[in-house]
Amino acid sequence: MDGTPFASLAQIRILLVPVGTIRRSVFEKYAGLVRSIEHIRLGDIPPDSRDDKNRFLPSPLSAGSIHLRYTTHPPSMWHNSLSLFRLSSFPLAVIGIADCSQKANLATLSAEFKATLGTLFSASIATPFATKCFAFEDGDALPDVNVGSSLADLVMIPSLMSNKQVYIGTLLAELCHSVLSEFPAIVRAVDNPEGLDALAHSLLPSLSKYNDGITYFVHGAHRPANGMRHSAPNSVGTPPHDKTSRSSTPGPTNGFTSSGSSGLLNISTSSKKRASTMGPQNGRLAKIVGDLYLLAGKLSDASYWYSEAISLFRTQQDSIWNASALEGQSVVEMLEAWSLGESLHTSLGGNVLGDPWANISDKMSQAINLYSRATPMNAAPPGIPDPELATIVFLFTEGVLRFGRLLFAIWSGKGWNPLSLSTMFSTALPPSFSPDPPGTTTLFRLSAMTRLNRSHISGIISQAHGPFLLHLQPSDRVQVLSSLASLYSCLGFKRKEAYVLREVQAALMDLIVCNREESRNSAKSPLRGNIPDPSSPSPSSSLSIRQSESSQGNTSVIRMARYVAQVYGVDLGQVTIGDAGNKRMSALRGLGAMEALPPTQPGDARYGWPELQVGVVREALAIAESLPDHFAVAQFSLSTLRALHPYITGQEQQHLAGSANRAVSLARRRGLFQSVASWFDEPLLSIELAPIPPSLLPSEHPRSELDPVTSQSASTRRVPFMIYDPRRATRTITMRLVQNESVDFTVTLQNPFLIDIDIPSILLSTAGVPFHSQSSSTSIPALSTRQVTLSGIPLEQGQLTIRGCSIQLQGAVPHEFVFSLPNTEPSNPRSSTPAARISYSLYDPERIKVSGLDANPILSLSKPSSDISSRASNPPPARPPKFLQYEVVREQPLLRVRRSSLTQSSLMLFDGEYSEIRLTIENISTVPVDFYKLTFDDSTIAPAQQLLSEGELSIAEAYETEYGLVHRPFFTWNAPNPLPPIAPGKRAVVPIRCHGKTGCLQGTVQISYSYVDRPKPSITDAESDADSTPLPSSSSDTFHARQILYPVNITVYHTLEFSNLDVIPLYAATHSSHLPGHGLTSSLLDIPTSERDHYCLVSVDVTNLYGLPFDVTLERKQEDLPAASITRVVAPGCTSKLLPNSLLSRLFLPLRRIMLDDSAISAPIPSLYNRQFVVSKDKLTEEAQRLQREMFWYREKLFELVMGHWSEARTVSLRSQRLTLPMRDALRKVAFPIDVSFGPADTQESSPTPVAVQRGNAWNVRAYEVLKMSALVRNEC
Repeated sequence: MDGTPFASLAQIRILLVPVGTIRRSVFEKYAGLVRSIEHIRLGDIPPDSRDDKNRFLPSPLSAGSIHLRYTTHPPSMWHNSLSLFRLSSFPLAVIGIADCSQKANLATLSAEFKATLGTLFSASIATPFATKCFAFEDGDALPDVNVGSSLADLVMIPSLMSNKQVYIGTLLAELCHSVLSEFPAIVRAVDNPEGLDALAHSLLPSLSKYNDGITYFVHGAHRPANGMRHSAPNSVGTPPHDKTSRSSTPGPTNGFTSSGSSGLLNISTSSKKRASTMGPQNGRLAKIVGDLYLLAGKLSDASYWYSEAISLFRTQQDSIWNASALEGQSVVEMLEAWSLGESLHTSLGGNVLGDPWANISDKMSQAINLYSRATPMNAAPPGIPDPELATIVFLFTEGVLRFGRLLFAIWSGKGWNPLSLSTMFSTALPPSFSPDPPGTTTLFRLSAMTRLNRSHISGIISQAHGPFLLHLQPSDRVQVLSSLASLYSCLGFKRKEAYVLREVQAALMDLIVCNREESRNSAKSPLRGNIPDPSSPSPSSSLSIRQSESSQGNTSVIRMARYVAQVYGVDLGQVTIGDAGNKRMSALRGLGAMEALPPTQPGDARYGWPELQVGVVREALAIAESLPDHFAVAQFSLSTLRALHPYITGQEQQHLAGSANRAVSLARRRGLFQSVASWFDEPLLSIELAPIPPSLLPSEHPRSELDPVTSQSASTRRVPFMIYDPRRATRTITMRLVQNESVDFTVTLQNPFLIDIDIPSILLSTAGVPFHSQSSSTSIPALSTRQVTLSGIPLEQGQLTIRGCSIQLQGAVPHEFVFSLPNTEPSNPRSSTPAARISYSLYDPERIKVSGLDANPILSLSKPSSDISSRASNPPPARPPKFLQYEVVREQPLLRVRRSSLTQSSLMLFDGEYSEIRLTIENISTVPVDFYKLTFDDSTIAPAQQLLSEGELSIAEAYETEYGLVHRPFFTWNAPNPLPPIAPGKRAVVPIRCHGKTGCLQGTVQISYSYVDRPKPSITDAESDADSTPLPSSSSDTFHARQILYPVNITVYHTLEFSNLDVIPLYAATHSSHLPGHGLTSSLLDIPTSERDHYCLVSVDVTNLYGLPFDVTLERKQEDLPAASITRVVAPGCTSKLLPNSLLSRLFLPLRRIMLDDSAISAPIPSLYNRQFVVSKDKLTEEAQRLQREMFWYREKLFELVMGHWSEARTVSLRSQRLTLPMRDALRKVAFPIDVSFGPADTQESSPTPVAVQRGNAWNVRAYEVLKMSALVRNEC
């Protein structure tokens, strides 16, 4: 923390100065050795027997200590008016630290030490009272010690001394003896008529010395400064009264005033009785004496004189002197408690009803109230501040901060204990705040333990902030505001700290800018800026001189500006500037409250008030431009543009971009830094693989497809046998790329800014296999999107991951922007252990709401407390990002259809007609083709498969649909065995047979090809392949192939249609009235009469739907029978309905009746697609199902024996016809036929006419005749 500690009123300030040529590290080393001694026991102070010196010196057996405080900066010159009021604020002793290890001359070091003192202090200033130079020997070289007796102010400390700290403690005790010996002279200077008069007539009289520095006097008049650095207002070499009045006295003495004088301090100090003659000014005198006793470590005497002063001030209106006495009394009480040490708790015991520090707190409150009475509460008018008002304001703010440090030491030390009391001697952070500040839970615990609220401490120190600070000098204002900011930071009030730091920045900038302007003015050359060229008659040519810019102190100011912006929710360090920027960033990350924090991450929640954030960054930019700091200007401008672009206008965005570009250009010319990180914030909206033509997209196939097949159709591809197949549902489609072939990606970029963004270079960022990406450039208008096509070539086989894009903005280095896919996998913490569920609940931002600075994504105040951190020691692991991934397969061949036998890819056929098309394919790649396979598709396949997948068809209908797909495809191909390879640049002819099929409108020929039997890689290649990324799905059971799709437009003419299929017994057909004439009867009579019962007659009607006559043949192919057929010419439009008496459209053919065994007719109806779980939609009984199967198998047998065709190779399908029960009975052979005959009852009687005549299966008998009926049963099985 900055400022002065609470116990500073009791500390003797010692100034440490370097002497001679000494390195900074050596100075810090030995200065730290001196600083390690903070307290000196009174018993270690050497005694003095002189009466004029031993007034404030302790006796040899005195208890107590003298407290020391070290500084390396002399006091400001405008504080000289406090030289008597607050002597502890001035260095009472000076220690010079010199290095005498390099054969240094001790006399020279002594002379340099005296010269340094003359530079730092004016001859008329009362302090310092003692000086000493410590010359440390750091090496083996011996210094020149032959200097006579002129080195009384220099002490050499050899390097061989084992315990330097003890020796230095002895030297410091002697130095304190010299300081305390001068205190009686100060009292004599005050306790005389002139001193008392100065005390009475001046608010803040000062202490000066004259007569070679051995006599002190008090004066109250402010005089102009003599211009010496850090000197007080200089008075003349004599006291303020003239020398003639002084000559009437015996002269200045070094001791107290004589007993006959009117000195007020001649009373016996042992009696400690006040003189009855004390006036109003005597309270000030008592307060001064109390200050001296307090510095001398005599607490009882100091308490007595402070009590006297306070009692005298009760009747006087002397606010600031009374307040100072109360402060001194508070420090005395604190030191008395500190002197108890470890016995402090025992001494307190249980007798303390209230807080032990309550009395001190009351006195400090009274002191602050008294200071505030004399402090102006309004702002200072423009111009030079009033020195007296500035001093009063300084005393008031210092008192408030001292009170605040008292409470803070008690609060941070967990109560009134030795730890908190020892903290009051320094401004260092307490142990509980180092090295890391405590969390929010710890802060509340400290308040509960000490019964001191942070808000109470904050309310007290906030009294030091107000418009009255403008009365202070700039350096004092910076000191007060810095102390306020430090206390707010330690209390955990970051926003109050940031508010105060903004004022610190303003005060610092005033000092820095004014100092640099003064430096420039003092460093101006007497020569003019334009030097005329003697070789040119015109004075137009000139030489421009650029003043050197100092960057000293910029780092701290920039670090402060970045920290203030981070507290308000803006990270001004998001954009990294060059290699030098990395070093600068490490320098900006200092310790303590203003630590540079990590930048924000994409996706962080919005935090802060945008209007306030814009104001903060404007101040930061103004500071960076005023320093000037080109690094900070560029970084702040680009970071602001990135973080706050939705809240600033387009003109401001243009200004920020221009300022950054100018700063970067200027810094590059001066060699400060060369590179600027990208400030584009998430420009990627999407990355998609551009559509790849189907002819170039490789697909994976099993090795089983390499087996030769005679015919393959797309119709034979099996449909899923279940509506939902989990194996198919979980299968992911992997996009495949081909090695050494260019691929395109479509990248969508966005520009959220109000200015145009130029991107000179953008290319893909990949991982996995090597990928050669081609760079592209583009420009994105304001508030718009732009699509860019990026190309690249994968160079090896393996896995390719698209991480995002590498984008380079104008004047910046390339930056990788990662594009991750959304993670749709749900996390289920309920299925984990209870500890994991607790950990998940603690780290899930959607389940826990935060407020205040805890919601700041940049600045995190609270840390997990001990109980929470123990349970949440293992936070849930973050999900890894998902990227676009593609499989790169080995280099593939490329074929194309060179020519076709079709005209414009169109084919016209009659229904049932066969034709052939020939395709010529050419290998246009450098890779041979050793495998190709043809599959087909047409417009009749998809509807049929849709009907099958819906499952609404009956079993018989489903079979007919599958039969048409499997046995009657439109395209077929007879693959040669073996397949002839196609070398690079060669061609091959592929014949394809086509079968006309009604309803087919379009077809597709798919040629799959690949290079399967590749040569095995060499050893070197194998080793390189082993190092490459392995394929996730490639194995010896699969290979990759490409496809060529050749579409065909098809026209099929419907020519003939079969209908009215009928099967009747042959004997019934011979007696039918509609049988044909003799021509057909004679052919039928070729069957013996005895065999006609074993035949049936198959008939079908034929309709000609085309405009030409056709020769239609119905053919029979049955075992044990010769082939038979019947052919008829069917005229156009000829049907049985139009010509009912004509048989020209009806075909007849005899067929031997058949008998199927029980195992055949009881077999279930098969599925040609091997579908499982084929269940009939009709709820049939077992008998009905048996009959259905019997009808199905007799129908299949009938179509196997009888077929139709026209014009030789043109077939006609009969499968659209149905088989009825009578037709089945006519087709089925009777297992046990019965022959019935009739005759006369009496065979011996003869009659001219027969009583019964057989006509086919009918008998004609006479009425009223007795007949004899005979039945003959035969076994035909």
